[in-house]
Amino acid sequence: SMSRLMIDETLLDAVIEGTLAGLSMSGIEPEPIGATRNLNATRPYSVLVNLGGDRNGTVTLNFAEETVRFLVAHTFGEEMMDDLDDESFDAICEIGNIVAGRIKSLLQDTEWAFQTISLPALVVGANYNLYHYRGITTLAVEFAIPEISAHRRERFFTAAITLMET
Repeated sequence: SMSRLMIDETLLDAVIEGTLAGLSMSGIEPEPIGATRNLNATRPYSVLVNLGGDRNGTVTLNFAEETVRFLVAHTFGEEMMDDLDDESFDAICEIGNIVAGRIKSLLQDTEWAFQTISLPALVVGANYNLYHYRGITTLAVEFAIPEISAHRRERFFTAAITLMET
């Protein structure tokens, strides 16, 4: 039925606002270009933050390597590095931490409220689809980074939330 395609506006707004907050220190304002009820993590860098409390779940950011290097360079006001290092990983995880924290605040007075966020984890090299049994809601938002030229796929990344329904 069509209702299965419905996007929850509260979650949509929280993912968009949270992602913008997480990237604000890089000076980058990504544009949300689409939303889906499935997460296809097709890019090799995923920042995962676990959510807990009344609901359990995950916030996931999924990036190409060049996108990570671009965001880290902008965050620190430096030239783009050839390779990622521990500082890069800390920076991209901190972005994930801010995103999850902002989403938590935005959802605290809604039916989607949760109470805790874990330390971020970085998963490298995974290309996965997230399948869930019934009782789980996923909302993934695709973003474009205007500063990266239009014909490059590194311009795009995904931010997603997955939450247990109560």
